[in-house]
Amino acid sequence: YPFLPVSWLLEDRYEPKKIHNLQAPLFIFHGEQDKTVPVELGKQLYASAPEPKTLKIYPNIGHNGFSNASVAVMHFLKKHRICSKYIN
Repeated sequence: YPFLPVSWLLEDRYEPKKIHNLQAPLFIFHGEQDKTVPVELGKQLYASAPEPKTLKIYPNIGHNGFSNASVAVMHFLKKHRICSKYIN
């Protein structure tokens, strides 16, 4: 929506240069057919991030098609013991 003043509305800015300072496990999942955020940006972000990190690319999925990503998300949360109290 180029006619909207998005920069005035955003609270969180996308600043990939800061990813190297991350001190938490990172899980990036991306649709290979995403036309809004190209998959190459997700790959670049992953490459710049420190460990521990996980990248999951979903073929044939666009920007809003992640209903089947929950299994991968739950696996990541268990692996890094995030919210393990609530996950079986």
